[in-house]
Amino acid sequence: MEGERFFVAAFADEKGASELVRRIREQFKRIPNLQQTGLSISYIMLKPFPTDVDASKENIVTSLATTLEESIKSQIGSEVIQ
Repeated sequence: MEGERFFVAAFADEKGASELVRRIREQFKRIPNLQQTGLSISYIMLKPFPTDVDASKENIVTSLATTLEESIKSQIGSEVIQ
């Protein structure tokens, strides 16, 4: 049986993402009950988002949200996102 998942979306380069994961791990180590759960923390880098200089902010945000949603869906397989 698979446990709970949570996702963090952040704009960062590889070094920044690695540091964010390190900080999250350190914070989770402070919670004794999580030590026994086999907690796993990982990250993936999405491809850089090409922006059209003429695109509206709304279209850019919508495209980013779609890309994030697709990435999360690929991580959780057949589960439904609502």
